[in-house]
Amino acid sequence: MTLVSPRYQNPYAGFPLDNSSQGRMMRPSLSGLSVGLRPPVAPVASPASLYTFLPNRQNAPYRFAVMGDAGTGDLNQALVARQMSFWHQVMPYNSVMVLGDNVYKNGEPALFPDRITRPYQDLQRQGVRFFPVLGNHDVKKGFGDWQLAYWGVPPFYNFKLGPPGFEVEFWAIDTNLLIPQSSLEGQANPVLARQKAACQMAWLAQSLAQSTASMKVVYGHHPMASRGANTKPGRAFEQQILASQLGPLFSRYGVDLYMSGHEHHYEKPALVSGTYHLVSGAGGKLDSAKRGGPEGNGLLKQLHFMLFEITPQGLTYRTISSDGKFIDCGKIPRRGMLGGQLYTYA
Repeated sequence: MTLVSPRYQNPYAGFPLDNSSQGRMMRPSLSGLSVGLRPPVAPVASPASLYTFLPNRQNAPYRFAVMGDAGTGDLNQALVARQMSFWHQVMPYNSVMVLGDNVYKNGEPALFPDRITRPYQDLQRQGVRFFPVLGNHDVKKGFGDWQLAYWGVPPFYNFKLGPPGFEVEFWAIDTNLLIPQSSLEGQANPVLARQKAACQMAWLAQSLAQSTASMKVVYGHHPMASRGANTKPGRAFEQQILASQLGPLFSRYGVDLYMSGHEHHYEKPALVSGTYHLVSGAGGKLDSAKRGGPEGNGLLKQLHFMLFEITPQGLTYRTISSDGKFIDCGKIPRRGMLGGQLYTYA
């Protein structure tokens, strides 16, 4: 495994992984990668007109799904997972970004097969790769490293998707490290927690600065700009902590999109200080009518996942409910594009 930082010299080496009939989640391919996780990109010899949000299997390498807060192990998770499998047949995609809280309630390793593997085994068998981050429930009782080993990923990493010239680079970060009180380790050993956080921030700043990708997307569990967080004690403070650390980096290095979960609903991408922010935290958990603020102004309380496609003009997305309906759609343009140039083909 090629790790993202020399300070993380394979902390999971030798960890016993389950290879029994219980199964494990499909690991991202790590062979031959130099920085973070960089899935192989298929060459494209076609004009931009092939990039359409249509049932086109040639576009599978340039589509990805997004889900968050899914690991309930109940009917809600199963319904969303079933829609993900269905839409994979209609509009094939090769990757899934997982936004944390993958194993409720305390990240117990005994629940990994039921919460991580079984719901998505149909996608796994078809070679779809999963790129997760940890949520606060995943690290609540100190099992975060166990889950990372099960997924087969480092604590934080980066990779690229998309055709040459239109590549999008992704950074998967552990926001728990930036909010130490959210994890058992942060409470028990704050000095070590601060060292890990500093390591992640140094890596993020360096890799963002060195990136030549045409679009930059960062994702983590905790949101920086959620409209629904204000109704929950402590959530607004978490956002302030994250914004103070990540906001300057996003502005300095031109991050186009930040994706998060944590809030158990959907919030349409909104432009904040030059970066779009979206919340997709209802892949299994769902806020009650009173919790998370009222619906409206881009906030929807429906179980869902998101399906994106990389186009020459940016990102096109559809938000799909657990009963298969489009509940939202939109486009996130590449920086510097004029309104008249947007989405000629998408």
